[in-house]
Amino acid sequence: MDQLTKLIPQHLQKELMVLNRLNRTVVAALPPPVQPHVRVTGIKGSTLHLTTDNQSWASQLRYHENQIVAALFEQTGRADWKIRIRTHNRATRPHTPAPTAATETQRISPARSRLRNLLKKL
Repeated sequence: MDQLTKLIPQHLQKELMVLNRLNRTVVAALPPPVQPHVRVTGIKGSTLHLTTDNQSWASQLRYHENQIVAALFEQTGRADWKIRIRTHNRATRPHTPAPTAATETQRISPARSRLRNLLKKL
């Protein structure tokens, strides 16, 4: 692992350490059911970017914004924190277009001819 960390520039290592510390602070300020569904994904100025699994958890997180800001103040001494919440659905499936009539006909065609042959035999 030490060889790998040598490849990461020093300023990125420091930024990752800050984000990790803020993530621990935020998660500790939340009730246990919410904790696994939120993570700190960035910081820009006094705005802390949080990402949740879906909109339901984002709503829950908004109820706890004051607790998060209080915990951040206690950790950093800054009182001007703003929270930005985004959702990221981990279970998203790639969009598959609806089949066209031509592709459906091609898909059904072998079964249709097989059924026609069976009916002729009857």
